[in-house]
Amino acid sequence: MDILSTAPAARIRFRAALSRSVLPVLAAALLAGCGGSHAQAPVVISSFSPAQGLAGTQVTLNGTDLGVASFISFGEGAATEYTVLSGSQIVATVPASATTGPITVNGNQNVYTTPNTFTVLPQIVGLVPASGPAGTELKITGSGFSGATQVRFTGETGAGSAFTVVGPNQINVLVGGDAATGPVQVTAGGNTATGPAFTLTN
Repeated sequence: MDILSTAPAARIRFRAALSRSVLPVLAAALLAGCGGSHAQAPVVISSFSPAQGLAGTQVTLNGTDLGVASFISFGEGAATEYTVLSGSQIVATVPASATTGPITVNGNQNVYTTPNTFTVLPQIVGLVPASGPAGTELKITGSGFSGATQVRFTGETGAGSAFTVVGPNQINVLVGGDAATGPVQVTAGGNTATGPAFTLTN
């Protein structure tokens, strides 16, 4: 009877000791499985330079955890070309679709937007057609046209010709009656771009 009564107690004490030793291991495993030991640092941009430029300009971004960047945009334009130099530096090319605004970087399920804006300078690439009489509907192609405030032809006075901003890469303009043969100018964001010459015909 003494043997039968003490054996179960011994087994109970052994199981209790085993449970106390396994619990910390199980807790650590569960914590790791939930990502508790793999917290992801947020992407941060501390600075960038230059602060303005044409489409095609290379901009250097400095910050932390930039090695995980998966998407970069300048205003509303996504950058398709960028090089991760290190975890603290990226060089990105301003896309033709860029608009003046903050730079945004995505990474580690985190989105970081700079408090400062990058200014996209306007640039005129082409005129279609390149000549015509007053009243001609002209298509100006280029970049940095978002927010354009003025389109002028040589010799024009006042506010310039009537125009419509189709997007960052195109402006449609009606050649004014006082226009003359010469370069076309587009003003956007306080910056003016001078493009190819438009030839006024009778």
